[in-house]
Amino acid sequence: MARRDTTARRTPWRRRGLAAAGALALTGAAGCFSAPTSPGAFTLEAGPSSWLETHDASGNGYPASHVEFGAPACADGKENDLDGVTDVADGGCVGGDDANERLQGHQAHVPTSVPVEISRHGVITLDPTQLVSQQREWCLDAGTGEPWCTGITLRGAGPDRWGAIDDDAIAIPLPITIELEALSGFPSGYGPDCVLPYIDATFAGSYDPATGAFEMAVEGVPVGAAPDCGVWTASVNAALGTPTTGRSVMTGTLLDGDGRPLSFE
Repeated sequence: MARRDTTARRTPWRRRGLAAAGALALTGAAGCFSAPTSPGAFTLEAGPSSWLETHDASGNGYPASHVEFGAPACADGKENDLDGVTDVADGGCVGGDDANERLQGHQAHVPTSVPVEISRHGVITLDPTQLVSQQREWCLDAGTGEPWCTGITLRGAGPDRWGAIDDDAIAIPLPITIELEALSGFPSGYGPDCVLPYIDATFAGSYDPATGAFEMAVEGVPVGAAPDCGVWTASVNAALGTPTTGRSVMTGTLLDGDGRPLSFE
C-alpha cells in the first residue's frame, strides 16, 4: 500500500489526537509511553467476530440492526436468507468465502478494512472515507413467499481523524453513516436518502503487538433516524429503533504491507 506524505498536515494535530484517544484507553506500563519501533502505513482489518447494532434505552439490541461485518455471509453462523439452511449448506453458497446466501453463484468476500498511518509517537491518522465495507443483508418474512431483504452498507464519513496506540491498547475514531437499500421482495424501493446519518464513534480496547490483534468496542453512541426511505420510512425506523443508541464490537489485525504488526520499544 502506498504511503501518503501527510506529515506537514498532521503535525499541528498530533498532541490533540494523542490526548483525545489517550484519555479513552492508553495508559502504558507505570505511566510510561511505549514508542513504536516500526511507524508507517498499516491496514486495520476487521475479524470474523466484528458486529454492530442499535440498542434501546435498556441496552437491548434491535435484531434488524445487527450486522456481522467481519465474516462472509456463508460463514457467519446466521440464516441470512430465511430459506431454512445456514452457511455452506445453503444452495446459494459456493464455499465459506461466499459473501451472499441469497444470490446464486459465488459472491467474492471483501474484508472490512481501513488504511492508517502511525507516527513514531503512536498517533494514528486515518481517512474515514477510505473504509472498505461490503454490503450485508438483513431479511424478514413478510408472508409473501419471498423474503424482504434490506442491504446494509457502512460508509466512513468526515475528514481525517486521529487516534492513538500503545503496546497494549488502541483507540480509533471511525465515524460512519449506514446506507439502506431494498433488495428483494419489497413492492417499491427505499430511495437514495435512506441513510442513518453521521454516527461519531471511537473504538477503544486492547492491542497485542506480538500478533497485531486488536479487540475494540464502543457503546452508547447516538444513532439518528433515517430521514427519507420513501413509503417505508416509518417501518424502517421502527425496525431499527432509531433514533436510539448503538453498540459495536470490532476485532481483527493491524498489519503493514509485509504482514507485520506494529512493534514497540
